[in-house]
Amino acid sequence: MTDPEPMPTAPDPTRPPPTGVLVAAKLVAALLALSSVAGLALATMGAPAIVIGMLAFELVVLVATVFAVLASLGRFLNGWALAMACVAGTVFGATMLGYIDGRPNFLTSPDAARMLKLLVVARIVLVGATAGVATLAVFSGCARAWRRFFFGLALGVPVLVVLAIGWQWGRPWLLTPQSGAMEFLRLGVLIVGSLVAAIVFSAAVHNVIRAYEVGLDDQRPNKDPANP
Repeated sequence: MTDPEPMPTAPDPTRPPPTGVLVAAKLVAALLALSSVAGLALATMGAPAIVIGMLAFELVVLVATVFAVLASLGRFLNGWALAMACVAGTVFGATMLGYIDGRPNFLTSPDAARMLKLLVVARIVLVGATAGVATLAVFSGCARAWRRFFFGLALGVPVLVVLAIGWQWGRPWLLTPQSGAMEFLRLGVLIVGSLVAAIVFSAAVHNVIRAYEVGLDDQRPNKDPANP
């Protein structure tokens, strides 16, 4: 008589986010709800006619806000940070697409156009806050995750700054063919600079992603103590 096959075990749940993180999530969810009301009002009453495309994207924001409210009340504990990250990405994408669709419809309404721009800026801030809350939930109590995260930022931010400076002030020279030795110098700067920037930025992204992996691994209650 053969032994019965063992029953599959359910995945280990992660620990719930700290109380402070949940409070911050409630505040973010409330502000998202207010911005959703403002966006729906603009889409329906800000222009001479209802802006159908923008209205559809604002309804997507509203659905994402519902998920943010549920998460702030302690739902989705097996993937709380991922849920908040999905909310942030959804709100950002729907807001940008709604702005692109809605902007031409507010050309005859300067006040509504200004409100639309303020709404987009506020949403970007809220998206950052939502992503920040998700990050705090993942990194809470894990110093290794914070070290990885800040090391990734230390690598990536200078690359972005250098690229921004090069694009702002060096673009005419970099994109204009030169003569003689200056052309070799220009090509060398483009090729070597692009290669170095790609390598360093890839390392930055790897460390940031790894920080989230370390934080999530640290939350597992039955993790192997021999492999911290």
